[in-house]
Amino acid sequence: MPEWGVNLMKISRAKIEGYEFAAIKGKYYDIKNVNEAMYEIADDVEELLDELSDKNKRIKELENREKDVTEALLMVKKLSEEIITRAKNEAEKAIMEKAAEVLTLKEEISQLKNLRDKYKQELLEEVNSISSKTAELINNVGK
Repeated sequence: MPEWGVNLMKISRAKIEGYEFAAIKGKYYDIKNVNEAMYEIADDVEELLDELSDKNKRIKELENREKDVTEALLMVKKLSEEIITRAKNEAEKAIMEKAAEVLTLKEEISQLKNLRDKYKQELLEEVNSISSKTAELINNVGK
Protein backbone atom coordinates (compact mmCIF):
# COMPACT_ATOMS: atom_id res chain seq x y z
CA MET A 1 0.00 0.00 0.00
CA PRO A 2 1.43 3.42 -0.89
CA GLU A 3 2.35 5.59 2.06
CA TRP A 4 -0.18 8.32 1.23
CA GLY A 5 -2.84 6.16 -0.42
CA VAL A 6 -6.07 5.13 1.25
CA ASN A 7 -6.95 1.47 1.02
CA LEU A 8 -10.32 1.66 -0.69
CA MET A 9 -10.73 -2.12 -0.54
CA LYS A 10 -11.52 -1.82 3.14
CA ILE A 11 -14.72 0.07 2.63
CA SER A 12 -16.41 1.34 -0.47
CA ARG A 13 -19.87 2.02 -1.82
CA ALA A 14 -19.71 -1.15 -3.91
CA LYS A 15 -18.71 -3.24 -0.90
CA ILE A 16 -21.55 -1.86 1.21
CA GLU A 17 -24.07 -2.30 -1.59
CA GLY A 18 -22.75 -5.81 -2.10
CA TYR A 19 -23.94 -6.98 1.30
CA GLU A 20 -26.89 -9.32 1.09
CA PHE A 21 -28.99 -10.15 4.07
CA ALA A 22 -31.24 -13.14 4.30
CA ALA A 23 -34.81 -12.25 5.07
CA ILE A 24 -36.62 -13.97 7.89
CA LYS A 25 -40.36 -14.43 7.46
CA GLY A 26 -40.24 -12.39 4.26
CA LYS A 27 -39.68 -8.91 5.65
CA TYR A 28 -37.12 -8.98 8.52
CA TYR A 29 -33.39 -9.35 8.14
CA ASP A 30 -31.37 -11.82 10.14
CA ILE A 31 -29.88 -9.68 12.93
CA LYS A 32 -26.75 -11.83 13.04
CA ASN A 33 -25.97 -11.10 9.37
CA VAL A 34 -26.69 -7.39 9.79
CA ASN A 35 -24.55 -7.21 12.93
CA GLU A 36 -21.66 -9.00 11.20
CA ALA A 37 -21.82 -6.52 8.31
CA MET A 38 -21.99 -3.58 10.71
CA TYR A 39 -18.96 -4.88 12.69
CA GLU A 40 -17.02 -5.36 9.45
CA ILE A 41 -17.91 -1.84 8.29
CA ALA A 42 -17.08 -0.43 11.76
CA ASP A 43 -13.69 -2.20 11.71
CA ASP A 44 -12.97 -0.81 8.23
CA VAL A 45 -14.01 2.70 9.28
CA GLU A 46 -11.89 2.45 12.44
CA GLU A 47 -8.86 1.34 10.39
CA LEU A 48 -9.42 4.23 7.97
CA LEU A 49 -9.75 6.69 10.84
CA ASP A 50 -6.53 5.35 12.40
CA GLU A 51 -4.82 5.63 9.03
CA LEU A 52 -6.14 9.16 8.62
CA SER A 53 -4.92 10.06 12.11
CA ASP A 54 -1.47 8.66 11.31
CA LYS A 55 -1.39 10.63 8.07
CA ASN A 56 -2.44 13.82 9.89
CA LYS A 57 0.36 13.26 12.42
CA ARG A 58 2.82 12.78 9.56
CA ILE A 59 1.56 15.96 7.89
CA LYS A 60 2.04 17.87 11.17
CA GLU A 61 5.59 16.46 11.48
CA LEU A 62 6.37 17.53 7.92
CA GLU A 63 4.87 20.97 8.50
CA ASN A 64 7.05 21.34 11.62
CA ARG A 65 10.09 20.22 9.66
CA GLU A 66 9.24 22.67 6.91
CA LYS A 67 8.94 25.43 9.51
CA ASP A 68 12.31 24.45 11.01
CA VAL A 69 13.95 24.35 7.58
CA THR A 70 12.43 27.72 6.68
CA GLU A 71 13.69 29.24 9.94
CA ALA A 72 17.14 27.74 9.35
CA LEU A 73 17.24 29.10 5.81
CA LEU A 74 16.23 32.55 7.02
CA MET A 75 18.96 32.41 9.66
CA VAL A 76 21.53 31.33 7.07
CA LYS A 77 20.40 34.15 4.77
CA LYS A 78 20.69 36.68 7.59
CA LEU A 79 24.13 35.41 8.59
CA SER A 80 25.36 35.43 5.00
CA GLU A 81 24.11 39.00 4.58
CA GLU A 82 25.91 39.99 7.79
CA ILE A 83 29.11 38.30 6.60
CA ILE A 84 28.87 40.06 3.23
CA THR A 85 28.25 43.42 4.91
CA ARG A 86 31.14 42.88 7.31
CA ALA A 87 33.43 41.84 4.44
CA LYS A 88 32.44 44.90 2.41
CA ASN A 89 33.09 47.17 5.39
CA GLU A 90 36.47 45.58 6.02
CA ALA A 91 37.36 45.86 2.33
CA GLU A 92 36.34 49.53 2.27
CA LYS A 93 38.38 50.16 5.42
CA ALA A 94 41.41 48.42 3.90
CA ILE A 95 41.02 50.44 0.68
CA MET A 96 40.83 53.69 2.65
CA GLU A 97 43.91 52.75 4.69
CA LYS A 98 45.85 51.91 1.52
CA ALA A 99 44.68 55.15 -0.12
CA ALA A 100 45.95 57.07 2.92
CA GLU A 101 49.28 55.22 2.68
CA VAL A 102 49.50 56.12 -1.00
CA LEU A 103 48.87 59.78 -0.20
CA THR A 104 51.52 59.70 2.51
CA LEU A 105 54.00 58.08 0.12
CA LYS A 106 53.22 60.67 -2.57
CA GLU A 107 53.84 63.44 -0.05
CA GLU A 108 57.14 61.85 1.00
CA ILE A 109 58.16 61.45 -2.65
CA SER A 110 57.29 65.09 -3.29
CA GLN A 111 59.34 66.18 -0.25
CA LEU A 112 62.28 64.02 -1.38
CA LYS A 113 62.11 65.52 -4.90
CA ASN A 114 62.11 69.02 -3.40
CA LEU A 115 65.12 68.12 -1.26
CA ARG A 116 66.86 66.64 -4.30
CA ASP A 117 66.19 69.77 -6.33
CA LYS A 118 67.36 71.96 -3.43
CA TYR A 119 70.59 69.97 -2.97
CA LYS A 120 71.12 69.89 -6.73
CA GLN A 121 70.75 73.68 -6.87
CA GLU A 122 73.07 74.13 -3.89
CA LEU A 123 75.60 71.75 -5.45
CA LEU A 124 75.44 73.63 -8.78
CA GLU A 125 75.93 76.91 -6.95
CA GLU A 126 78.89 75.44 -5.07
CA VAL A 127 80.36 74.05 -8.30
CA ASN A 128 79.89 77.43 -10.02
CA SER A 129 81.44 79.17 -7.04
CA ILE A 130 84.41 76.80 -7.08
CA SER A 131 84.73 77.23 -10.86
CA SER A 132 84.70 81.02 -10.53
CA LYS A 133 87.31 80.94 -7.76
CA THR A 134 89.41 78.50 -9.77
CA ALA A 135 89.19 80.73 -12.85
CA GLU A 136 90.16 83.75 -10.73
CA LEU A 137 93.12 81.91 -9.26
CA ILE A 138 94.21 80.82 -12.70
CA ASN A 139 93.89 84.41 -13.96
CA ASN A 140 95.78 85.74 -10.95
CA VAL A 141 98.55 83.20 -11.33
CA GLY A 142 99.05 84.12 -14.95
CA LYS A 143 99.46 87.81 -14.34
